[in-house]
Amino acid sequence: TFLDQCQMSSIEDMERITNSINRVAPSVSPIGRDDPTALSTREGYVYRETGFNQISDIVDCGYVRANERRKSNQVWWTIGGKNSFHINKKPVLVASADVVTDCKIGAISLGDLSEIWIYDEETQKWNNRINEIKQMYIEKHQEDYSMYPEQDEKTTGMHR
Repeated sequence: TFLDQCQMSSIEDMERITNSINRVAPSVSPIGRDDPTALSTREGYVYRETGFNQISDIVDCGYVRANERRKSNQVWWTIGGKNSFHINKKPVLVASADVVTDCKIGAISLGDLSEIWIYDEETQKWNNRINEIKQMYIEKHQEDYSMYPEQDEKTTGMHR
């Protein structure tokens, strides 16, 4: 399969994808409501505030998985809505609440993400970079893509 061909360095890397545990927590704090740089959220979606290391990992493997140093293999998300904001200017992953449910086993694929918001300090605006990140994944895995186009389409949600 495509996952077998993915540039994984070990069995542990594969297990981080297949055994990932997605956790979803409520977010009921209105902190950031009045912050003009806050990213607001919507009901029906879950959000994961993360770092650029995870964005690089998504480009490498096509999945949102826990940091390799985490023994619990849990990936935490928060429920979006009128009282949920992101104010730390860190990248924010977004997926449908129908796709990411509490205690769901298995990493969420890049194709299951609906948005990836990255804050631009220069313009002081949030930009959805999902399409650029999907394109980076495809370019990085060009050889694998030609061998397994149906799996890559599932991973990224894009086809050629």
